Amino acid sequence: MPTLDWIGKIAVQYQHNSAPFHLLKADPKLSVGDSGSGNLLFQGDDLIALKAILAYYAGQVILNYSLRQAVAAAACPPAKPVEFKSRPDAFWQSEQGKRLYTAGLSLRYKEPGAPYSETERTTPEWVLRLTDYKKELADWRPSDEKDEAAYYHQKAIIYEMLIELIPRGEARDKAIQAYVDFVANSSLQREKPLEWFFHAQSLLNRTRNSRLGEPAKVLAAFENSGNPVLILYTLLDKLGRGPRT
Repeated sequence: MPTLDWIGKIAVQYQHNSAPFHLLKADPKLSVGDSGSGNLLFQGDDLIALKAILAYYAGQVILNYSLRQAVAAAACPPAKPVEFKSRPDAFWQSEQGKRLYTAGLSLRYKEPGAPYSETERTTPEWVLRLTDYKKELADWRPSDEKDEAAYYHQKAIIYEMLIELIPRGEARDKAIQAYVDFVANSSLQREKPLEWFFHAQSLLNRTRNSRLGEPAKVLAAFENSGNPVLILYTLLDKLGRGPRT
């Protein structure tokens, strides 16, 4: 079968791994239409928007349109609706979810649009706020949310955010271990294995494409997790990729 190749193709194929996750929250004041329709309209950068919804709609998106494509297709009959079981507009709605969402943003930004620098994220004040935040995160339970899937996706997103924010060192190592423990012991593995595995794979990909890096620590945590799937994934990754740092 013929294939198309060009200079820089590999970089383009993996560019999405370098785009940061953003916490996504529906704003009723800016929303139109039926909230249960399964449709979302974004204004902004395509890659950032798609990365923001990846955790919620992995494997479920039939098609996404640019505005010009939407206008050109306006006369076409709509596709059969897809039933989404873990919609992002159902996230960050519980009292605990709202608190963690707001507090998570305050760890990333000192004011809207102005993120903390890596140096600022090593100050005693920021570290103390991080410690308090992790305690509240540890107290979050599935019973606080509408179902196990919503709880799992939200907590996984927060863990990924923390691993991005925490500078290299013992605190970051502990966050990686806590995240892997959370994934390895989630009951969602039995109920929705594809949704469950997405976050494990995402963590490894993101550490490989982050300046902070350290994917070897993620693989070590997978290997020592006691979870057969994560252990097998580590073995296959090593066989396919060779040693990584």
